Amino acid sequence: MYGKCGSVEDAKVVFENTAARNSFSWTMLVTAYAQNGYAWDAYRLLELMPERNVLSSTAVLKAFSGRGLWLESKALFDHMPERNEIAWTVMVEANAQMGHFLEAKKAFDFMPLHCVVSATTMVAAFSKHGNVPSCKMVFDVMRERNCLSWITLSDAFAENGYFEESLSLFDSMPERNVLSWNALLGACSRGERDLDCARSVFLAMPQRDRGSWVAMIAAVAQLGDLEEARSIFDEAPEQASGAWAAIVQGYANRGQLKEARRIFEQSAASDRSPIAWNALIAAYAENGNLGEARALFDEMPSDSRDAATWTAMIGGYAQRGNLEMAEELLENIPPGFETIGAKNAVLAGHAQIGAMERALEIFQSMEEKDAASYTAMVAGFARASNLVPARELFDQTPHKDIVAWNTILAAFAQAGHLSQALEIFDNIPRPNLTSWNAIIAGFAHSHRGQSALQHFHSMLLHGIKADATTFSGVLRACSHTGLLEEASSYFVLLARDLGVRPGREQYQWMVDIVSRLGQLELAEELIKAMPFFPNDVAWGSLLTACGTQGDLERAKRISSHAVAAAAKNSGRYVAFANVVADQSCYANGGD
Repeated sequence: MYGKCGSVEDAKVVFENTAARNSFSWTMLVTAYAQNGYAWDAYRLLELMPERNVLSSTAVLKAFSGRGLWLESKALFDHMPERNEIAWTVMVEANAQMGHFLEAKKAFDFMPLHCVVSATTMVAAFSKHGNVPSCKMVFDVMRERNCLSWITLSDAFAENGYFEESLSLFDSMPERNVLSWNALLGACSRGERDLDCARSVFLAMPQRDRGSWVAMIAAVAQLGDLEEARSIFDEAPEQASGAWAAIVQGYANRGQLKEARRIFEQSAASDRSPIAWNALIAAYAENGNLGEARALFDEMPSDSRDAATWTAMIGGYAQRGNLEMAEELLENIPPGFETIGAKNAVLAGHAQIGAMERALEIFQSMEEKDAASYTAMVAGFARASNLVPARELFDQTPHKDIVAWNTILAAFAQAGHLSQALEIFDNIPRPNLTSWNAIIAGFAHSHRGQSALQHFHSMLLHGIKADATTFSGVLRACSHTGLLEEASSYFVLLARDLGVRPGREQYQWMVDIVSRLGQLELAEELIKAMPFFPNDVAWGSLLTACGTQGDLERAKRISSHAVAAAAKNSGRYVAFANVVADQSCYANGGD
């Protein structure tokens, strides 16, 4: 009784005053300590028990698991003489939460009976590995399902790009509550949907709780409208830690670190959840500000750091090439926090700089590997144009996710091996925008413009929205294949009809194309109409065309702009200066 009320000391007094202590009284005391957060004290009492039983051992197991003490959980579980359904379920959950997928699956497979909790945990674990068919298989054979089971499968669909299936499953739910609505709201931000999807779900919710507001803030921020996300945050009835974390994460993920930090500092210390800390640390690290990231990491209460915190910091060092520090942190990571993600970050860091020998050492030493482990190696070999081992490792990749498919596709497309690239593309279960962009760019780069444009039209027919990368691929296809007249039509189609805002690169392609068409007046007007300061590439295209077509007056007029724009690029500066000199010489009769 005292243990359930949180009064561990009272439970201890009652126990010490009990003359005839038996298995029941020992179990009650161990459980009291375990349930109230005293995991190590509970374990010490368990060691003192004359006769352990499955209930007391399971209580300590749950306490260890709740603290993220994976190694301790595993050791205790392995030494339990008997295990009940709860013990097996706790071990499945502990393995899955710490990223030990194979251990989780092994425990799940050895369970005498699968309960709804363990089965739901495995659905979530398979989802993290991109194995949606296995998620569905486990769900289909579940003896019983609860609301969380349905939500977990719905999340699995959305997380892996199957938004329509997620929506269909939501419609099929025998019973919906606020949690299932919150899950659907979260799915909107992951299914390449727009803000209208999130708004309509939020407005249709029959009731909302604190989690609904947090999910809406996170969804809107993820979809890019930070102003609306902040407005919803200000309107929320309760600005609890989840809401603070969602808004901080929204700004941090969009690279607006000053505003993210300002909001973070405004929140009360009690509202600074690990999610908010981790979002800021990861954002600083990803933006190359490792000093601020490390300062926050050191400032963060040590008992608040979780596996994601360590992974973010290790990943930051690895991405910026500080692999010595990344490996040092990995070696010093607390027991139980060593995730596959942290090891993958170091592995990918070595692969990124071409240190494939060290990358291979790490890869081979990993007891567990996931799709990301293989993909890092594939990307490293592809970067070195070593496509044979890249393809071999890709073929060995378990539960290939869309990132794995896109990595090998881009490798072959960029290398000009278009028949293999097309074969890979055709085998992708559900190509996304990145997949289409890779195949379009591959054809464009290899001067097969018509094939690139055919895939562009096919992409639109599949309902995939184009982006700036698509825009560049289409213009490159037109330029490299001599489809110069068509380029203007595609520019208008993408910019006006499809709503893709042209950036510097897209304007530069158009200047190059228009210049090569001989429309030098239009090219100059286009440069001057750019919504940003023209750089040396744009001026260079026009200046070169002026020289080719003998428009020396225009060349003389724009030469100062071209040379000034190239001032920071010594090679291009010299080249432009030579062009100007040659044209001046020609204008003066060759003297």
